[in-house]
Amino acid sequence: TGVTGEQQSISASVAPLIAAVRRHTSLPLAVGFGISTHEQFASIASQCGAAVVGSAIVRYIGEHAADPQLEAGLETFTRRLKYGK
Repeated sequence: TGVTGEQQSISASVAPLIAAVRRHTSLPLAVGFGISTHEQFASIASQCGAAVVGSAIVRYIGEHAADPQLEAGLETFTRRLKYGK
């Protein structure tokens, strides 16, 4: 879709793209088109096997690189993306 990095909303073209790929395979799909919030994660995860959040994680690490609790903070951050808590 030409989307890379975090976005404000998921592109409307993602759902049709997932459906098109689904017609050709039953393999699990992983989708990552600008996912940076729990709501976006949940929307994508409900349509496929995995939601890719690479840019959101890179941003978090960049903002907290000097924090001695980086690993724990990253775990909390990813848990919030997945579960919204």
